[in-house]
Amino acid sequence: MALEVRRLRPDDWKVLRELRLAALLDSPAAFCSTYADAAERDEAGWRAWPADGAAFAAWLDGEPVGMVGVTRRTAEPDVADLIAMWVAAPARGGATAASDAAPRPRRGVGDALVAAVLAWAADAGCTVVHLEVAPGNVRAERFYARQGFAVVDVPPARAGDTAMRTTFG
Repeated sequence: MALEVRRLRPDDWKVLRELRLAALLDSPAAFCSTYADAAERDEAGWRAWPADGAAFAAWLDGEPVGMVGVTRRTAEPDVADLIAMWVAAPARGGATAASDAAPRPRRGVGDALVAAVLAWAADAGCTVVHLEVAPGNVRAERFYARQGFAVVDVPPARAGDTAMRTTFG
């Protein structure tokens, strides 16, 4: 199994679009945007997303299987926001949906995507990375806690979300 994570460039807009639309179909409640809105975005919009940040994608054996975005806050330049994190179900490790199925082996896709965000944030001079988890997504909260994020008492952008942060540097 060969895992590759790299920063997407504007010319990678089709890969970004494919991953983002798959994420919005797979887990619509986990994101602040909708499939319909994203599907209407034109090429220029995909090339520029996310504004003031970067997008990263993960490939397993040459197939795109995950993505994440990161933006730097204008009003708080030491804070970056991890956004749009998603890994395709077959590439996720851990428990499966079927109670009698064996857990999938950990592949490290999510770990590598978070590592890319943290490296980008550090290079950008940030000392804090903030993220929000949709209500009831305990699996995501546990994953981010393993990555060093902790729940913080900060009002989330979307009502009901759980705000989490990690500090470094």
